[in-house]
Amino acid sequence: MRPAGASPRARTGGFSLLELAVVTCLVAILATIGLYKIWELRVAAERAGVMHVVGSIRSALGIEIAHRVAESRVGTIPELDGTNPMDLLAQRPRTYIGEHADPTPGRIAPGRWYFDATAGALVYRVRFEQAVETTLTGPKRLRFEVAVVYGDRDRNGRFDPARDEVYGADLVALEPYAWKGEEKRPNLAPSLQK
Repeated sequence: MRPAGASPRARTGGFSLLELAVVTCLVAILATIGLYKIWELRVAAERAGVMHVVGSIRSALGIEIAHRVAESRVGTIPELDGTNPMDLLAQRPRTYIGEHADPTPGRIAPGRWYFDATAGALVYRVRFEQAVETTLTGPKRLRFEVAVVYGDRDRNGRFDPARDEVYGADLVALEPYAWKGEEKRPNLAPSLQK
């Protein structure tokens, strides 16, 4: 016997259409949030990878300069200006594809480093282009060069070995750039005004 007021088609289990719609919406919302977080993590990983390579090069450059200073070869530091900084690393990143004379950025795979021998610039072709702001046109890329850091005594904006004092060398950005959510990094001037 069935209880009074119970339907002959009493529910025995399973989802109603409304419950199924609610669960589907919740799963869709959670999936969207999860995908967004994965996107953020991938961008953060790319940014960290770029910063790691730049930091490694700066460390290698510092070691090279210290080596030259220790050997009383401070006058040879300006020779580093415009050279391929990857040559200073004991182990190059897996994403480095070598030197290219006048490369076409669109033909370089995203996520790769290369040295533009014509421009004397180390270039990173950005993988997640929406995550980077730069003043360069075309495919998003970050360009760096080894530049002599010096005291521009005559304030003419260029290094003059006879007049200016050499402080070292640094890896500097050629154009300002910013990763999504941070302020633009300026291209750092190689001279230090005294």
